[in-house]
Amino acid sequence: MASTGPIGIQLPIEQILSALPRLAASTTPYVNDFASSIMTTDTRQKVAALPLDGGSIVGVAKGGAMVAPNMATMLAFLVTDLDLDHDALSSALRGAVDKTFNRLTIDGCESTNDSVFLFSTGGCAPGETGVFTKTLTEVCALLADQMARDAEGGTKLVRIRVSGASSEDEAAAAGKAIAASSLWRAAVHGGDANWGRVVAALGATARSMNLADLTVTIGDHVVFHRGEPVAAPGAAAAAMTGDEIIVGCRVGAGEGDAEVVTVDLSPQYVTLNAFGTT
Repeated sequence: MASTGPIGIQLPIEQILSALPRLAASTTPYVNDFASSIMTTDTRQKVAALPLDGGSIVGVAKGGAMVAPNMATMLAFLVTDLDLDHDALSSALRGAVDKTFNRLTIDGCESTNDSVFLFSTGGCAPGETGVFTKTLTEVCALLADQMARDAEGGTKLVRIRVSGASSEDEAAAAGKAIAASSLWRAAVHGGDANWGRVVAALGATARSMNLADLTVTIGDHVVFHRGEPVAAPGAAAAAMTGDEIIVGCRVGAGEGDAEVVTVDLSPQYVTLNAFGTT
């Protein structure tokens, strides 16, 4: 069973059960038919596939609303024909999800029943697990990117790249803090290069952060360098007019780095989510 929707509303079990025979009889071998069938507020299908060791990995997803770390309001279905056992599949999936779906946040809100599934048909010989995990991560990243570009109310994709942290987990946490800032996402929608909102979000999650170690860039433009603002607001604002914005934050001299993806906060997002059960 896979479902997204209003929290706490029970599914119409009898209607689902009565529809299963017709559903089974109507299946086709075409992935796009399945991708269309799971769309709700999605405006387009989300499909990704990559070849691997004589086989392939194919992924289908839906989502773009309440997305936050821990995969809120999304579903993803991944299938490979490589013959891998449960432990290998589970390990690969956990690693892939941690670096992709769990680094996508639209509004910082988690949900209750959203899932990612990985299946093996066993139709091909087993592949090398390290290569499989890498390719699976790439497929998940492609799907996560499509989800972000089709997020409810989103008009701009934002990539937050944190480097210099003491660990990858610390870098990811810093990126998620910025992505969860409604103030920063509203600024993105308005094209306002308000770097102070980025710094404030970082400080809220890393209280001991030394501003003398921090450099913030928007696009190719340095806006804050080692504790001091840099007078380039016009150039940075121009970098925020496109449909994809890159924010860089170097927080120290460590080796931890991570990328977190989010979108802007628009009036359309508020409208769509004001009527979730009606």
